[in-house]
Parts: sequence; structure tokens; C-alpha cells
Amino acid sequence: MRKKFFFVLVQVVIVISAMGFLTVVHADESAPLAFVEGVLYDFGTVLEGNDVLHDFVIKNKGDADLEIVKVKSG
Repeated sequence: MRKKFFFVLVQVVIVISAMGFLTVVHADESAPLAFVEGVLYDFGTVLEGNDVLHDFVIKNKGDADLEIVKVKSG
């Protein structure tokens, strides 16, 4: 279950990062700006059956509310 959660979380981070790069902001418009520090994390060698955990922190550096409305695993 944790492995599935981890993969979903990584995909969320990638999608949010991509949204930040693709968003065009005009000077007179407020918009959210997702910022993720350290979008990649190397767990090293993990033996099968062992759980791994890492927190990715998503910050809103924009001037409007950031909403995550849909998460889809691949």
C-alpha cells in the first residue's frame, strides 16, 4: 500500500511541477504557483518487502489558492 502511495505522490509532484512551468502569468492576474524542492529522491537499493518513505513538500509561492483537484496514478 505504501509503494502505491509513493508512486501516486511522485506523479502528483511531477504533474504539479509541470503545471508550474507551463503556467503563463500576466502582471495583472493572480495565480497559484506550485513549488517542489527536490522533485527527485533516490532511495538507493531497497529489498523487496521493505517499506520506504519520503515526504515531498509542495509550497504555493503564488498569490492565489493552489488546489489539487485530481490525482491519477499511472
